[in-house]
Amino acid sequence: MKYKFFFVSGYYSEYWRELYERTPKLAERSYRWQMKTLLGKKLGVADFYSKGLEKLGQETETCFYNCPQVQLAWLKEKRPSIFVGVWVYLMLKRVQGGDEQIWPEWLARLIVQKQIENFEPDVIYTFYNVFGKAEALRQKNKGLMLVLHSANPKSLGVERLKHYDLVITTADFLVRMIRELGVNCELLNPGFEVNVAMDLKRWRKKILVLFVGSLSPDHKQRLELLNYVAEKVPELELYGRVSIDLQEYPHLKEKYRGPLDGVEMLEAIYNARIVIHSHVDMAKGAAHAMRLFEVAGLGSLLLTDEKTDRKCYEDGKEMVIYISAHDCVKKIRYYLAKEKERQAIAKAGRNRTKKDHVYKIRMRELLGIIDKYHDRISG
Repeated sequence: MKYKFFFVSGYYSEYWRELYERTPKLAERSYRWQMKTLLGKKLGVADFYSKGLEKLGQETETCFYNCPQVQLAWLKEKRPSIFVGVWVYLMLKRVQGGDEQIWPEWLARLIVQKQIENFEPDVIYTFYNVFGKAEALRQKNKGLMLVLHSANPKSLGVERLKHYDLVITTADFLVRMIRELGVNCELLNPGFEVNVAMDLKRWRKKILVLFVGSLSPDHKQRLELLNYVAEKVPELELYGRVSIDLQEYPHLKEKYRGPLDGVEMLEAIYNARIVIHSHVDMAKGAAHAMRLFEVAGLGSLLLTDEKTDRKCYEDGKEMVIYISAHDCVKKIRYYLAKEKERQAIAKAGRNRTKKDHVYKIRMRELLGIIDKYHDRISG
């Protein structure tokens, strides 16, 4: 069956601010120009879902709901009468001394709702909980299916989850948990588009050991691991978005080099011999992080923590698992010394990604899930 998918995506607010400060003329360009630029940054899933679906004959549209500049460009072009009122509001907030980067949630939702009205989708697929009660959307779009991706039921709560027709997540334990709350939920593993590597640069100097990822209160095991590895492995280069005080982790703090996002992050992975991964604390036994697929798909050696539910790559052949911080350091030392073994595992991981985990395959799986629920919901 053919559907019209509207994807609600986003990224870190500080990234948008940094990007538009570095390229101030970007905000003056058209909506389509800005979207092409933002999608080209390869942030998160970027346009991997939409391109995968379009290859399967589906129609798609994407928005970055929390990027003020691109969303205002859309509003100015498509709803100029509303844009005037919004512009006056933002100017008044600035004159009154408010944060000029302010982007209230109600305004983000308003523009998304107008974009949905304009596109008239069959399926809204959102990576962020930007919708409250969905009755107004359903009244204007008969048969609309509202899908939320990768929900954490502990943070959202049952009532918010029940506004969605379907929740899609990447971990089996979350599927069970959400279904127990009486909410439709299905599993969809992450993927990676290996052809992205064709647009990445090869660096003269390789990164020997890399970690890139979030450093937050939700990653205590990760923080302890990296603090230990940073002390023992001088070759480690460490990047990420930080939302904690690194004073408690002095060795980690010494190695920390700042955030890396999108293409810059992918290039660092692409040019690394070994990439360390550690799942978020709530992952339990599930090996479900997107980083696994990015690292393997770019042909670097994936060194990740032990998880009982790991079906996507084989330990010792397509990736390497460590069982403790000490074991992690031991295996870093081993594979830095055994380059042929490292290359063989990294190559096998990339081949496995290309065979089983590209987005065209994932989007076929997604369409099967949507087919399963759409008639039941829209009927």
